[in-house]
Amino acid sequence: MMGALKAVATHSGMDFRASLGEAIPSAGPGTVIHAKQDQFGGLYICVNHGSGVITWYWHLDAFSVSEGDEVVAGQKLGAAGRTGLTSDVHLHFEVRVDGIPRNPRELVGAASAIEGRTCRSTNR
Repeated sequence: MMGALKAVATHSGMDFRASLGEAIPSAGPGTVIHAKQDQFGGLYICVNHGSGVITWYWHLDAFSVSEGDEVVAGQKLGAAGRTGLTSDVHLHFEVRVDGIPRNPRELVGAASAIEGRTCRSTNR
């Protein structure tokens, strides 16, 4: 089963250690376009920062914002959790530019905004 799942699921972005319920901040100002649940990613939030840049925050335990909310850099979006297909509490953080996943470290400020966390893995 996992082999079949692995064949269709990719892991783009970065995973950061977190404690259950730890505040997850926005990487920058923008508009919350999704605050939903997915069977694989669990509770997740997407923030549109303009110019084709969207950040994704996966496996949350709870939301602190709603779709349509305007957020500022560092504002709490939700709480870290282990919802969806995961075995441990963490934040899966993605940056997509024009729909294409990008390494957050390549984009000024995106990864550094998730301060105080240790990156466990990257795909790109």
